[in-house]
Amino acid sequence: MRITTVEAFAVSAPSSRSAGGAGTSGERSSSERYARIGPYRPLFPRELETMLVRISAEDGTTGWGESQAPVGNRAVAAIVEDVLSPVLLGRDPLEHAVLERAMYDAMRDRGHGGGFMLDAIAGADLALWDLVGKHYGAPVARLLGGPFADRLPVYLSGPRGETVEARLAEAEVFVERGFRAVKLFVGRSVAEDLAEVRAFRERFGEQLAILVDAHWQCSRADALRLGRGLEELGATFLESPLDPEDVAGHAALAAALDLPIALGETERTRWQVLPFVERGAVDVLQPDVGRCGVGEAHRIALLAELHNLPVAIHCGVGFGPYLAASAQVAAAIPNLLYLEYQPDMHELARSAYGLELAVDDGRLVLPGGPGLGIPEPPEELLG
Repeated sequence: MRITTVEAFAVSAPSSRSAGGAGTSGERSSSERYARIGPYRPLFPRELETMLVRISAEDGTTGWGESQAPVGNRAVAAIVEDVLSPVLLGRDPLEHAVLERAMYDAMRDRGHGGGFMLDAIAGADLALWDLVGKHYGAPVARLLGGPFADRLPVYLSGPRGETVEARLAEAEVFVERGFRAVKLFVGRSVAEDLAEVRAFRERFGEQLAILVDAHWQCSRADALRLGRGLEELGATFLESPLDPEDVAGHAALAAALDLPIALGETERTRWQVLPFVERGAVDVLQPDVGRCGVGEAHRIALLAELHNLPVAIHCGVGFGPYLAASAQVAAAIPNLLYLEYQPDMHELARSAYGLELAVDDGRLVLPGGPGLGIPEPPEELLG
């Protein structure tokens, strides 16, 4: 069996709420495709963006993948079609691990071991795993060795609203649905952030695990103050407190706090993750399947297991294949702590892609179909 076509689709959909998180709507002119929002440094899109990949084989089997590409999706699509397609065409898709290495080797000697290049590889990798699973009639989790669970613990990610009370109200809806964990997007000031966490603790008591994402906003001093306050409030972990490249700073922070430090969404490979693990800079690893790919995310989870670290799969902007692939990888690792759940993304997957991932009593139900367990996307989504 040989690969006959590799296609990339940069797609977008209107966003009803800010991708930047709680209380960060800001103002942008209608001509801006991207802008900064609120206190956060990265660019955010006016519309939700992603990049879909379709890989077809000569027997008619087709696999769908998706890169986590909320900004610059056209750049990621160009890499798939211009750089990765020549690597894949005519090759046997069942040798997906060989092809993953071939895609990575194509540009690693030129220094392209991260960023858009790896995002593009991840999208193609997801499509290959989907195709292989369809060929064998097995879900990706089984191809990875079998699911350790078919109901995956999830947390509500970033309840939205311009006020703390509004965010509390949204969280209540999900707590009533059985959710047992919530992640708060902070980064305004230590005092404001701790006040919000305190409000959640007072409203929900110990029934709700509270995770905190600082979006790389803190200085070392503020991160320490925030962490100590979160320890008193019984938070589960503090995510991304310092600049993502600051291995030494995260190591010092982790040593000073009993509160676990969660990191990993910015890293694409085990080579990038390894220094954080070796320096004791991370307590919870957060690989992103739409940036790492299925195979590399699974390897990062195994690296975490080797160092007795839990994994909380990061899951950001996605239209369908990415969300399903994240669930398949999450099911196939023994050290899963949580899978991130963003309600807007799941609604988008349902309305734009036609994929509905069920949640039962605060746990996501693993798709059981072959490959990623997803339908073909509607043609209108592809443009």
